[in-house]
Amino acid sequence: MKKEVATVAATLKSQYENEIKLIHSENKAIAAENAAKIGTLATQNEFLQEQVTKLYAQLDAERSAGIERAKAGSVGSINVAPAGK
Repeated sequence: MKKEVATVAATLKSQYENEIKLIHSENKAIAAENAAKIGTLATQNEFLQEQVTKLYAQLDAERSAGIERAKAGSVGSINVAPAGK
């Protein structure tokens, strides 16, 4: 009887250890996949931040140019009313 119990216990222990190894292996694969995704997302985020910075600079330049165009356009437009009015 003790021998059979020991055999069953050894079998169950072996199955348990194999299941744990499988779970660890799956977790390592998932962690590697997540690390790769994080790396890709970090690269994309950096690129997009650079694009936003460039677009803000272009927007500021266009605003400044618009202000200068408005100033230049208003210089030659002085209205002179006739003397009698």
